[in-house]
Amino acid sequence: MMDYSRNITYIENDLQARIKKEHILICGAGLGSNISECLVRTGFNRLTIYDYDKVELSNINRQNYVISDIGNSKVDSILNRLKAISPKGEFTVFNTKVNNKTDIPDDCNFVINCIDNDENDVSENFTVRALKNNKTVITPFNLGYNAMINILTPDMEKNEMNRMIHHIYNKNINILGEFILLYVPEERKKKIEIIIKNIYDKNINYYPQMSAGSNKVAAEVCCSVLDLIQNIKRENIKVI
Repeated sequence: MMDYSRNITYIENDLQARIKKEHILICGAGLGSNISECLVRTGFNRLTIYDYDKVELSNINRQNYVISDIGNSKVDSILNRLKAISPKGEFTVFNTKVNNKTDIPDDCNFVINCIDNDENDVSENFTVRALKNNKTVITPFNLGYNAMINILTPDMEKNEMNRMIHHIYNKNINILGEFILLYVPEERKKKIEIIIKNIYDKNINYYPQMSAGSNKVAAEVCCSVLDLIQNIKRENIKVI
């Protein structure tokens, strides 16, 4: 049984009891692995996680896995870790890709979209479907030193929602890059610009990422969910 008494200054007992029952869907157990642990340690005890990938050595620098997990499925590895933290937690994992038929539980209010960048069509379609099902969708980015999250809510003005969806999932890296750079602190912009150019020129086919970004993302996603549950207004886009 987890002891959440040290949360009391920030999370009152009634809210702590409420988030224990809150069901959250996490699509992608890369960045989602960091987010899931932060959620569980905060008191969220009902998570459903989708991912089809296995743990690789290159994941260890920033994702919530250890060397002994290499070669095992990500969802089984993160399930073991979450159960070790909260043995009575209700954690359901699916070792499969997210697609247009992936179930979105009726009792789930929040979807954390951590689907890989190279699956933008799947990611965008899933986000649109989740919004139509009255779910709030949080899409996080690991920017190395920094993290960025995007929050889409079902009650957003339609034009604003469409604008954000276009920028988040647009396959033109220059447009996405310009969008990201609007919110990155000046001292980080040069590094991000170099990364975006290398991706666009196909010199690299991945986003360089660090543990700092993953952990910032995890903290900000968790705080965003807490605030949204309490109807505290959040920025649609936030970089930390």
